[in-house]
Amino acid sequence: MSAPVAAAGVDDETERPDACVPRTTAGRTAWTAALVFLLCGMAHAPRHWGGAHPLALLVPGLCLLVAFALTIPAVRTAAAAAGLVGAAVLAAGPVLDARFGHRSGGFGAGLRRLSAVLDDAPVAPWTAGAVAAAAALAALAVLVVVLAGRRRAGRAPAQPTETGRSTR
Repeated sequence: MSAPVAAAGVDDETERPDACVPRTTAGRTAWTAALVFLLCGMAHAPRHWGGAHPLALLVPGLCLLVAFALTIPAVRTAAAAAGLVGAAVLAAGPVLDARFGHRSGGFGAGLRRLSAVLDDAPVAPWTAGAVAAAAALAALAVLVVVLAGRRRAGRAPAQPTETGRSTR
């Protein structure tokens, strides 16, 4: 015998559950942040892969790794924390390079080196910085939602107070 056919327009979740669709707020926020991190990786990828500096290949690879890790609930918090730090460094790089880049040593030299490595990106530096800032904010949103959800799950539901009156 064949299985019963569902009526037209009725979605039967028990027949074919869709595992790719996030069902919680934390899941939806993490998938949105993953998309932003994919954009960040594409914005920082070098235009020409041949002869590119290893750091220029590492930055988009790490963005893509964070994007993938955000979709896994077991490592979502750690991925969001790492993504927050990494994206904040990428976002602050162009701004701090304009401020401290003229100095010959120390912090300014490191920023100049990072900016020179990421200059082969397919978008303007300020666009890549803006995408990185959006990724940092998305990672922060994931952290807030996940940690708030854990706090709420750890708290017992409020018990109704006994007033002595009947509810009927």
